[in-house]
Formats: sequence, C-alpha cells, structure tokens
Amino acid sequence: MCLWLVDTMGGIIRAICKCGFESDKIFAGSGFRNFQTVCAAPAICLNCRRLLIKDYMKKQEKCPDCGREVTFYTDPSLQAQMNESKKPEDIFSWHLSDGMGDFQLPNTQYLCPKCGKMTLTFILIGNWD
Repeated sequence: MCLWLVDTMGGIIRAICKCGFESDKIFAGSGFRNFQTVCAAPAICLNCRRLLIKDYMKKQEKCPDCGREVTFYTDPSLQAQMNESKKPEDIFSWHLSDGMGDFQLPNTQYLCPKCGKMTLTFILIGNWD
C-alpha cells in the first residue's frame, strides 16, 4: 500500500540542474484511485543517462530504450554526501506499507543525467490527485 505522509495526494516535482537540464513535471506518488498499487518516482538509466518516471513498488523496473534496470534516486550513490547530524528535510516522501519502507527524496543534490555531476536538485511545485 502506498500512502503519502499527509494524505493520498501525490506530489508534483521538477528536476533542475545548473547545466541547464530541466525535467518536465514529475507526478510522483499516486492519486486516490491507485495509491495502493502505484508509487511513481524519478529514476535514472545509468546506461542511457536518461531521467525516467517508474513505479517504485515494482521490483526491477527497466529502461524502455536499452532494457537495463533503472536506479531510483533513493539510491545513496546518486545523492551528494549529507551531514548525518543535519539530515535535510525531504522534498518528497511517500510511505509504502508491506515492509517496503519509504520513498524519500532528501533536500540534497543528485546525479544529473545530462552533465553527470552531483548538481541536480528536485523541487516540489504542487500536489495532484
């Protein structure tokens, strides 16, 4: 089961990098109709260097172009090192039941699919249902 920490509304986020990369709107989480079965989340194909939106609740999501497994932005290798004593607030969080944990995007910098540097940020721009 997929529940947003506040209610069953998903979040609209955008990825932006200093190099000029900017994603379209990312409708993260899920809405009222599918919150128990879907958790849409940003991921990257490290082979194609492409930002994708995939279902975090599926075990092994694949890139539609090359067929390789994608890496979700919850992976610490895609995140800039954070000071553990000053853990940043999350830009977006989604609680998953059934022992799957949470999908969390901390307020930090991430690997940019365009320039390959840890200069990508996610910003919350709204909610959806």
